[in-house]
Amino acid sequence: MPDDKPKENPQAEQPVSLTLSKFLDKAWAEADNDPKLSGKEKGNLKKMKKALDEKHDLDKETITRSTQKELDVLLDNTKSRIVLRTLDKKLTQTDIEDISQYLESILDSAPISVPGTRTDIADKQDSSESTARRSAAKNEFDKIAKEKKIEGVETVADLREIPVDLLMKLEDEHEGILLYAFTDFADDSKKIDLANFESFYKNPTPGTRFKVNFRGNPDAEKQLGAADLCPPSIRRITILQDGNENLARTSTKRLGLKGQNKRGNGFFDADGYIPVYTSDEIIVGGLQKESKTDTGIDLNFEKKYRDPTGKLDYKKYEADFGAEETKLIKTMESKGVRVGKVYTSSELQAVESKIEASGVRKNIVQSAMELLRNGTKGKFCWNWIDQVYKNAGAQRGTVAYRHSKYRKSNFDKNNPGECKNPPQVKTMQPGDWLFIYNKNGIDKYDDHSVLFLNWIDKENLIANVANCTGAGKSGTLRTVDFKKTPLTMLIKPKA
Repeated sequence: MPDDKPKENPQAEQPVSLTLSKFLDKAWAEADNDPKLSGKEKGNLKKMKKALDEKHDLDKETITRSTQKELDVLLDNTKSRIVLRTLDKKLTQTDIEDISQYLESILDSAPISVPGTRTDIADKQDSSESTARRSAAKNEFDKIAKEKKIEGVETVADLREIPVDLLMKLEDEHEGILLYAFTDFADDSKKIDLANFESFYKNPTPGTRFKVNFRGNPDAEKQLGAADLCPPSIRRITILQDGNENLARTSTKRLGLKGQNKRGNGFFDADGYIPVYTSDEIIVGGLQKESKTDTGIDLNFEKKYRDPTGKLDYKKYEADFGAEETKLIKTMESKGVRVGKVYTSSELQAVESKIEASGVRKNIVQSAMELLRNGTKGKFCWNWIDQVYKNAGAQRGTVAYRHSKYRKSNFDKNNPGECKNPPQVKTMQPGDWLFIYNKNGIDKYDDHSVLFLNWIDKENLIANVANCTGAGKSGTLRTVDFKKTPLTMLIKPKA
């Protein structure tokens, strides 16, 4: 029986450790040096550190991670929690408990890789053709790494510094490499091995789910789409925003043979282009119940557009569909419908023109659109919206609604109690700062900050919002169904 364990890499980075005392000192020093924090907030930091000193034996507890990079990520996450619990308010026992519980959770956790990051996968594929293909891909990466003076690019899992144009060149030469590089297959919570990857790309299975992970490559996050990843035989997909089935979009049409990072190529539904970002989940064939006649996969279609060597024949596809698709894209553009992952100014203008706002609210909407146009990134969801407010000259004003769980001193994340939408949900207006209960597994309350823009269907509580998922990503426009994603806090702006 073949060995399923990943092969050991003798040159792999050794685990790194810090005592909790030194770990917290670093986090506090970075937070305390943040110029955006007021004197009062820095005073809160000192109170929090003192309280935690009494709870933990800081010099005996040790935090270990597999690599320095993972430890740095953990440090940044801890700093963000410390800062978030001190902003613009009186420090409470709940805030201290939040940090304390978080520290205990990371102390108890094993030193494993950052979730979603594949560093090594067992290779059980015996095909000489597949072995040669992967060897060629690795050689190409090594060549790029040498030319660009990039260190540590040993496998397709390490793509953080490779530009999109070179990634597309790799995809042309070694088709399927982007799917392998930027996804983790999610069936049964198991990551796929190379043998299954090879067979899957050539013969996709309806219902297969995989999570997208652009591995910290900002250009790939901003520009690549599902059609860049999926083989041409996959004609329909469902994309779950952040893996949430309540925020599912199922494609009704695919334009282009592959994405090729070309505007207008991709998967579309009635609302236009369907983007995909890190932490989103793709379902092959879509959520519809598969049938023998319509699985969302068409292997014959793909075969029709391959030349005798097996390469994709883009010229033949263009001859058959080019005029039709160009006309369709122009029609969508004339209606202000999104046709690519990167918003154009006209598309954002079309969104903004539908938002009725005045005064400070109008300034907030304009500020949000400006950040979206510029691709402004955020470390955290709340941090991005805070930038929107500051650029608009606005401040957080009245808390119009706050769910009762925020007042609990002993919050139980495993049993948070009911979280239903209050009557205040229909009072939301453009520029309101919202916290929504999206069960993200990151925030203590499983909440996420978004900026309300406008109602798509007020009666059915469907709205447009601007948001950022953090981790250095750019802001995006998203749709929220408030019948399925409850409001937990509503903050009104003030000038």
